[in-house]
Amino acid sequence: MSYVFCNKDGIQAEGRISDSTVTLAVPDPDGHRIGSGAATLNAILALANYYNKFEAV
Repeated sequence: MSYVFCNKDGIQAEGRISDSTVTLAVPDPDGHRIGSGAATLNAILALANYYNKFEAV
């Protein structure tokens, strides 16, 4: 699973998002359109994987 960090500099500078907020862009797997429900689950899985990388270190 892959994800991309979003550039938060602009919205953080405006005070609209906290420095501690994790912002990821998670594409649909293999470029297939999977629908909003599956995309939500895919995003939750990506976020869980992101946090697991920090706990393993």
